[in-house]
Amino acid sequence: SRGGDATNLVVVAPALLVASWFAQRGSVTGQLLRPGALFYVMYVSAIYLLAAPLSVVSFGHALLVVASAAALIGDLADLDTVRARRHVAGAPPRVVAGALVAIGLAAYAGLIGNVLPELGEATTDVAFRSQWAVDMALGTPVLIVGGVLLWRRAPWGSATAAALLLVSTLGGAAFAAAAGFEQLLGHQPLDTAVVAIHTTISAIALLLLAVLLRSAQRTTPSPAATASTAPPTRCWSSAPTSTPAAGRPRAGWPSGSDSPAGRPRPPAAAGSAFPGTT
Repeated sequence: SRGGDATNLVVVAPALLVASWFAQRGSVTGQLLRPGALFYVMYVSAIYLLAAPLSVVSFGHALLVVASAAALIGDLADLDTVRARRHVAGAPPRVVAGALVAIGLAAYAGLIGNVLPELGEATTDVAFRSQWAVDMALGTPVLIVGGVLLWRRAPWGSATAAALLLVSTLGGAAFAAAAGFEQLLGHQPLDTAVVAIHTTISAIALLLLAVLLRSAQRTTPSPAATASTAPPTRCWSSAPTSTPAAGRPRAGWPSGSDSPAGRPRPPAAAGSAFPGTT
């Protein structure tokens, strides 16, 4: 729909560009958020690919699905789960996990409730059927699986929590904005109850995402703290030294003496780090 197209240009595309900009500059937050934006692009493109009539534009939708899926796989393959888990260690994992599972279950309840009246109908709208299928098989399960992994404190649960919260935020905001655009264009009346539900879900996900990123900023050590905890640099040689075994005199040294010819070793010069040298 035109409302969905406008929403993707105004909401989804900027989110992907900003996350990619930060990720390319080595930001851990950007690296955690970009998979979520890529997943949402893949999700929306799959809906367009299945719902729109076959035309030259379908090749573009297929290309977007493949490209976003490839980029998503590459991001997840390069993601350091240990570093990502440390980055969000200050966030409440059980709260975020419970919210993801609750959003997923609520979405499934809504999908089942919407499709029950359509069962057995041969004239079901193609766009409705396509979005229902993609939501049922792709968009909703990742929220529940990610929430369960985060609840169990699995590394991938912590690594994907920010991305899944971004997916939920974009999904709710995009649906509400698309409904508003459709009303402005005069295509369909505004269903205030459905828009209110999606707006609430988006706001909750955005709030949890802000808490997650805020805790990441508090737990990330500053460069000064990292430098202060670095091990001190040794001021002596790291080359291995050989120590004579107990009871065996060093070669060329008389027994019972600590230097050749029994002469005592000279004292260390002032400021020297090596005793016995001048």
